[in-house]
Amino acid sequence: MYIGLCIEDIAYRCGVVIGTGSGGIRAHQINIEHIHDGRMQDVSPFYLISAIPSTATTYFVKESGIKGPIISVNSACSSGNHALGFASMMIKAGMADVIFAGGTEHAVNAPGISSFGNIGALSTRNDEPQLASRPFDADRDGFVMGEGAGVLCLEELEHAKARGAKIYGELTGFGFTSDAYDLVAPHPEAEGAVRAITMALDMAGLKPSDIGLINAHGTSTPIGDKVECLGIHKVFQELASSIPVHSTKSIIGHLLGAASAVEAIAALMVFSENIIHPTINLQTPDPDINLNIVTQNSNGSHVNHILSNAFGFGGMNACVILSRFRE
Repeated sequence: MYIGLCIEDIAYRCGVVIGTGSGGIRAHQINIEHIHDGRMQDVSPFYLISAIPSTATTYFVKESGIKGPIISVNSACSSGNHALGFASMMIKAGMADVIFAGGTEHAVNAPGISSFGNIGALSTRNDEPQLASRPFDADRDGFVMGEGAGVLCLEELEHAKARGAKIYGELTGFGFTSDAYDLVAPHPEAEGAVRAITMALDMAGLKPSDIGLINAHGTSTPIGDKVECLGIHKVFQELASSIPVHSTKSIIGHLLGAASAVEAIAALMVFSENIIHPTINLQTPDPDINLNIVTQNSNGSHVNHILSNAFGFGGMNACVILSRFRE
């Protein structure tokens, strides 16, 4: 209701871009069980609406009254960053003044846990779940499933100033690439990741030395963290071992399609709070990962540009650069 009141007079100049990795897979489980048991009459008439990924976007606009351009993004763990990039493009194209962009995921359920577990992506440290998410640790064995949502308000600068908006930061660059390698594993040479990071830097007009913090994809999988480290070293070269790196997933788990949207919010909080959150559970640093991993709350007042990485299944790479706003 509050959102609707805020945008009532500008509904046609507002848009929405929401990403999700799996959509409503819980709806699949419930209703397919009915079908399997021959209870067709029990299948919900809202089954498909509950399951398709686009409902995340259409429900948002239904509740808010937004009548501008909308897009549903479905690109695995890169969905949130893709949503931010598409929103930026829509604003620059003059399609809208304001876009609500982000990601959402509800996969902590039987289909989500069993599928990711059977593919070997989840940690099996079930006796110590609080220690299971340990990006870049030598003993990491998979990610911890999380779920949630994060939505950011992207706005044309002069429009934001005119209404006196609090500006948390700027989306200055983004890069989207494909590995074209495997449906699950990242390219072993981080080829697509390197191009996505480089593309984001080029769009932002920045040099590698301008980046003050990297919010890593950092899932805690053995291969994923190793390949991301390789990609960082290929782009940042001699700077790679000194730039602070942290993983939000160490604290909240992997939110899949919502992950990079929530991590973009975490990055913006560095600018507003001047605090870099730690990567927790790094007890035995992996000797093959030569990165400057932040393990305690640190001063972020010196950070002006943050690279936030997202690398999804199927080789979908989406990297964004968020910058401190200065008048």
